[in-house]
This record gives sequence, structure tokens and C-alpha cells, in this order.
Amino acid sequence: MPRNEQNRTIGLQQIREALIKSGYSKLDQQAKALGVRRSTAWTIVKAKHKLGRLNAKTTKCILANPDAPPSVRAIIAKYLAERSEAFGAPQTTKEEQTVHRADYKN
Repeated sequence: MPRNEQNRTIGLQQIREALIKSGYSKLDQQAKALGVRRSTAWTIVKAKHKLGRLNAKTTKCILANPDAPPSVRAIIAKYLAERSEAFGAPQTTKEEQTVHRADYKN
């Protein structure tokens, strides 16, 4: 398994461990805590995601959920920071992106 894929799997395992340590041992509880569907929670908990990582929509759902444990939020925040560093993605808002597109068209 390549190093990047292994790191992603570790992130999913860390989320699982954080959920269990926070008292969410049942899949229904974990899904509610993450703010995702049960099937998505199963994929995360079992580290069986087809991409080996969480997609943007899933991370947004988890971070937007007020029931998400702080430890899970911290893992996801770290994951997103590492991912943006790895790809050199600038941290821009939607408004900034719209302005850049408008400048490009003119």
C-alpha cells in the first residue's frame, strides 16, 4: 500500500477510534455523531472508502454537525490542513473564487 493511501486509512481509523472513545460504539450512534447517513458512517468506520479518504461533502457534513465530538473535528481539521498543504491549495473563499473568475473573463 502506498504511503499516501496508508496515511488516509490511518485518518479513517483515527476517526473510528475517536468515536468509540467518545462513547459512540454503535453504528447508528456514530452516524448521528458524524451527521451522515448510516451507510456513509459504516464506510468511514470500516475504512472501506473507495477513495481511501473522505470527500469534501462528507467532511463538510461532519464539521457542520453540532453533535460531532471535538476529537473527530480535530482529526478532520488536521486531515484537511495536510491535504491542502500537499496540493498547495490556497485557502480562498467562494467570494474570492468568484472575483477571480470575473477577472479572468474580463
